Amino acid sequence: MDNKGDASEVFKYIMAAFVALIVLLLGYTVIGKIRNSACNSELQKFQIEFKDLGRSLRAGTKEAMNEKLPCDSDTIYLLDTSKDINPESFNEIPLLKDAVAAKSSDNVYVLKGGSIKSSFFSGNLEISYPHFMCLTQKSGQVSFFAEGQGKTTSITRNCDQPSCTFTSSILKPSEIYPIKVEMEKMKCPECLYIVDQGKAENTVKVLKILKKTDACNKKTKIEIKLLPQPASLKKLRVYVAFPEGCTDLYSQLTEKPRGNFFNDANKMMWLFEMLDKEITLSFAIETELDEGCLQEMKIYPIAEQILVK
Repeated sequence: MDNKGDASEVFKYIMAAFVALIVLLLGYTVIGKIRNSACNSELQKFQIEFKDLGRSLRAGTKEAMNEKLPCDSDTIYLLDTSKDINPESFNEIPLLKDAVAAKSSDNVYVLKGGSIKSSFFSGNLEISYPHFMCLTQKSGQVSFFAEGQGKTTSITRNCDQPSCTFTSSILKPSEIYPIKVEMEKMKCPECLYIVDQGKAENTVKVLKILKKTDACNKKTKIEIKLLPQPASLKKLRVYVAFPEGCTDLYSQLTEKPRGNFFNDANKMMWLFEMLDKEITLSFAIETELDEGCLQEMKIYPIAEQILVK
């Protein structure tokens, strides 16, 4: 009898635990549905408020925009779809890369953790080079300026707003030789005047380069990410060249980077004995470089030896 009683008690405990588990799972399901419903409502509201951004402002009217991103999203991309945008700048977000390559009409993308939560057309937006803007939330919001241009709305970044506008920097074969000639003019012994074009072509195949340029408050800040894919690069030189007349690096270069760094009037170079992991180069120029100078800025890497992992 005692054994039967014990078994009965155990069965009761198992059933109670089972019922509690079912209730808990149902509770999580209900909470999840409520959250999804609330998120969908936020996305719809955001899209309604944002969809006329490129149409609502009269010509000459400029407004400071402070927008709360829906569903705890962390990033928003604004695109000028009237311009050619390099899809390679969105390699980490395949769906966005495909949309840009297909020239989708959507020009606003809201992301959370690298995944697109919403995308839509917001009227004709006008954005300077690189013709898209990536903003990350700050205290739950993003801020920028919108100015009516008649048929379009010009979008510019608030200088205090964190930016994630990195572009892919890939030299075209036709660009390598002219930059090679320019780099051989640099006046520093470490610059190694002989530049092998074949080595340069091999280097760009295994070294991914992303750049971010922010011209604001009479200063231009530039970040360059070097990402070996996957390889070790021995005696790597990374040249950066600006068109003549854009800047005088002797007097305007500030926040000089550390390491083996050299600069000329409108050129600079870093020398790495070995590069086998991601690194970010950053510097600032004491002037706001215009769109043409930023667009024509060239990055030219060349390694003496490539060790593929």
